[in-house]
Amino acid sequence: MIYYNRNNLLQNFITMENKIQNDSISITDNPIFLNKQEVADLLNCSLGTINNLMKQGKLPSYGINRRVIFNKQEVLNALVRRA
Repeated sequence: MIYYNRNNLLQNFITMENKIQNDSISITDNPIFLNKQEVADLLNCSLGTINNLMKQGKLPSYGINRRVIFNKQEVLNALVRRA
């Protein structure tokens, strides 16, 4: 799990805003983030399974304060690797 603090998030938002203003960003540069329940719904499994996959390092996740989020593309890539 990767943890971000407010300064890192602020810097990422500023960078993203600059890309948007310079028209150098496309739809693929904008990641879609999901919470645990949304990932469980996407994979059609329980929250316990999501927790186990996180602990095993098979499902990449990011921690922001006390929340855990997932990049949707990374979740789909992890699913393809397991198949």
